[in-house]
Amino acid sequence: MLCKFKNCNKKSLNERCGNESGYNYFSYDEDLKALEDEFYISVPLRNKSHDLRLAYIFKKHYSNKMFDNDNLDLQDLLDDIYYEDEYGTPEVAENYGSRIKNVEDMRLELEARILDRDDFKNKLESYFTENSDKYTCLGTLNMCEYFIRKMSFIPSCL
Repeated sequence: MLCKFKNCNKKSLNERCGNESGYNYFSYDEDLKALEDEFYISVPLRNKSHDLRLAYIFKKHYSNKMFDNDNLDLQDLLDDIYYEDEYGTPEVAENYGSRIKNVEDMRLELEARILDRDDFKNKLESYFTENSDKYTCLGTLNMCEYFIRKMSFIPSCL
């Protein structure tokens, strides 16, 4: 169906069916698993482990002394990331181990390691209390976890 749209067949790029624009990853096997030779990416299938790729890239460069890696908390977090290959990893939908194997694991780890720490909460609260005169409220942004309601911006301060 995509091949019928002119936008997916860009002659100037010698492109057929969007194969250079991210539309070539449609394959999967008979068990509805993304293929290894396509880096476990398949448009019709979810892979919440592949979404860790940016974290994996950061881990690789951070570990290679690209940054001044004296932050042991960050190094510990990066060491917990599990990713099989440079370009992709099979999905781990349910993780019962201690490593970070998908984006849900990462969210939980970040919450536990940052948001739930008392020193973080105290520093954040004192920062905004001390600097409140430097900020102007433009409105209120309401966001709901698990897509209970759509995100909304109210152009007044509550």
